[in-house]
Amino acid sequence: MRSTRTIRASVAALLALALLTSCAADDPEPPPPSAPEPTPSPEEPAVAPLTGVEVPEELEHPALSAKIDNNPFARPQFGLEHADVVVEEFVEGGTTRYAATWHSHVPEEIGPVRSVRPMDPAIVGPYGGIIAYSGGHFIEQMQATGVTNVIHDSGQYDDVFYRMDDRIAPHNLLLSADEVVDRFSDLDAPDELWGFADEAADSAAQENGTDASLIELVYSPGESRTWECTDDTWTRAQNGQPDLDANGDQLSATNVIALSVEVQYVRGDVPETLLVGYEGAGFVSSGCSSVPVTWSQESVNDPLVLVTEDGEEIELAPGNTWIHLVPVTGSTSVS
Repeated sequence: MRSTRTIRASVAALLALALLTSCAADDPEPPPPSAPEPTPSPEEPAVAPLTGVEVPEELEHPALSAKIDNNPFARPQFGLEHADVVVEEFVEGGTTRYAATWHSHVPEEIGPVRSVRPMDPAIVGPYGGIIAYSGGHFIEQMQATGVTNVIHDSGQYDDVFYRMDDRIAPHNLLLSADEVVDRFSDLDAPDELWGFADEAADSAAQENGTDASLIELVYSPGESRTWECTDDTWTRAQNGQPDLDANGDQLSATNVIALSVEVQYVRGDVPETLLVGYEGAGFVSSGCSSVPVTWSQESVNDPLVLVTEDGEEIELAPGNTWIHLVPVTGSTSVS
């Protein structure tokens, strides 16, 4: 017969076991292990649509285009060094003017501003935004593009145009560029008109082209342009002289595009570069290399299409671009 002490010990053990079992039954089930939080994908960097250069944040303001004088009395010009794209076009007397566009950096002032020519709607239409000029015979065509027209002496924008005292008219008309862009800040930013490589070494010219160090362009007798490449940058000269900005620095470009174009004459002696519905040959130069291209344009609001001999659309090097529309009666060469 068990002793009382043994019985008491057994009872105590049974009670302890029952208590433990009861507590265990009351304990909640442990939660299942949680899935690890997914690692967020890195945000795509913001890129300026007209240069392909990374910027701190999306550029939501509109592009500003303007007609810029290239008469010797208009030099040096103001703001060309900040333009994303500059187009040099053939005008009366065998000379040239610029249709320049600013977006990634809009300076305080640009100019001298001059009048529009018949090909300008096709040149600036693809950028949308704003076009500033001093008038001309082709205002209706420019307004038909849907681009906001800021016209000197129209009675609407006298506060953003002003004349320099130390230059003669008409080569002294400047525009308060930043004020104009602020005034129309509700307009859309431009689309990317051409593709840009992530790096200059991946551009079409450097991947598929040949080495180049000198571009020679002739618009007419007495009107020549040259570009020389050093350290992947092209520097510009007019008629054998370095082309300088208002700060005394030589104008330069990351990409230089030279296109051969047909020209017809309207209103007597006004040359019109034929773009919409036409095509032609040219070359694109980036980073001391150059590649042949064919160009075409479908409408005034569509960008120039530039394709290589293989039919691939070109990719430019990230940076600014100068485009030369050279009459077929002139010449273009790269070496």
